[in-house]
This record gives sequence, C-alpha cells and structure tokens, in this order.
Amino acid sequence: MVTIEFAPKESQPLTNPPDEAAMRPRRAPRARWPWLLAALALVIGLTVVSPAGRHQWALSLIRQPTPYTSLSFRDPAALPHTVETGDRVRLTLTVADHEGRRLNYPLVVSSENLGDARSMTVLRRSTLSVPSGGQRTTSIAVQPACTASTCELQVSLPGHPETIDALLDMRHPA
Repeated sequence: MVTIEFAPKESQPLTNPPDEAAMRPRRAPRARWPWLLAALALVIGLTVVSPAGRHQWALSLIRQPTPYTSLSFRDPAALPHTVETGDRVRLTLTVADHEGRRLNYPLVVSSENLGDARSMTVLRRSTLSVPSGGQRTTSIAVQPACTASTCELQVSLPGHPETIDALLDMRHPA
C-alpha cells in the first residue's frame, strides 16, 4: 500500500535576497484611451467648425434627393385596344419633373410594326415645359403608321430613359 503524506514541507531559506526593484510595488500602466478620445473629439470639432467639414457631414448624414423624371399615361385603362387603319389615337400623358430645376422635355411619339418587318416611324415631336417639382399633362392625337396587325405606340423623352408604350390591334378595312 502507498501512503500519502499531507504534512507541510519545511521551507528552505532563500540564498539570494530579492532585488529592491522587484520588491517595489509596480505602477499600473497609464491608460492612453482618454487621450485618444480627446484627440478624436478635437478633430471632429475642427471639422464641424470648418464650412467644408460641415458640408461633408451634411452629405454623409442627411439623405440627398435623387433627381428623376416620371412619364405616365393619364388614364391607361381608357387607351384604345383596337383601331381602324387611318384612325387617330388620342394619348393623354403626364410628365413630372423631380430634377431640381425647370426643364423643357422633348416628347417623341412613334409607331412600330410588331410583325416581321419592324420599323419605327416618328409621328410627332413636341416640347413640354415643366417647372421644378411640378407636373404637366398634355394630350396628343396621332395616326399610327403601322401596316402589321399589331402596332406599338411609343412615347419617349430623348435624353431621359423614360418611355411608355401602348399596344394596338390594327383592323384593316376590307
């Protein structure tokens, strides 16, 4: 059997006395974060004082409006579906200007055969002046120049990506 002793061992004397430097209480390292925080606050304060800095803060923190233009038919449900060849079609459309300045929008109305031979024919060109933040509605009567049974009327604003279309079934008199 194995016996385990729990008696304390006698301590042996130290042969070398400890250094005085090791015996002195150690000073805690100085925290640098208050100084860094103060320097950061100073830099931010300087940017707020400067006009260019205030402008940059405004651009960064406040959502800037995105300029855009919208084009739509006034009453899309009232657009004709079937048209006799030679008849005029009345289109009522609205242009809304959210560009931040008054604009003169060029309007182009064209027709296109949707059959095998696709050819775009410009029917009408006009200009619509819209104030900044406003909208204007206009009516345009055009005669589609389509020879196929399906015709597409397209209204576009050159210089802007907006276009709207209306599909028409063309009836040819016998």
